[in-house]
Amino acid sequence: MNLKAYIVALLAAPCLIGTANAVTITNRDTESYKVTVSEGDNSNEVNISPSQKLDGICLNGCTLRLNDKSDEYVLEGDEVVSIEGSELYMDEPAAQGSGPDPDNTRSKEGTTSQ
Repeated sequence: MNLKAYIVALLAAPCLIGTANAVTITNRDTESYKVTVSEGDNSNEVNISPSQKLDGICLNGCTLRLNDKSDEYVLEGDEVVSIEGSELYMDEPAAQGSGPDPDNTRSKEGTTSQ
């Protein structure tokens, strides 16, 4: 490998690694949601519109809350999840991008109440 190709590959590697292990959320509902993302002592709010997909929400695990509800969804940082019926669901690889889940191939993400 020549030096130029090696440098380009070296610079691109962190970008590829960072997105591979991050939470992705898709809003499959017809309404928008405010998602509160808490990582350690930091908390951010993001809005997600119907049919919108957000990549890289958190890298090292986080807690999500939808529309300020008391239910919290604890994620490890590498999940692909979707919002349906005001709930957060874990997407299985076969179900990604397939819309509603008529065959029940997705599981509801565990919640904890405060």
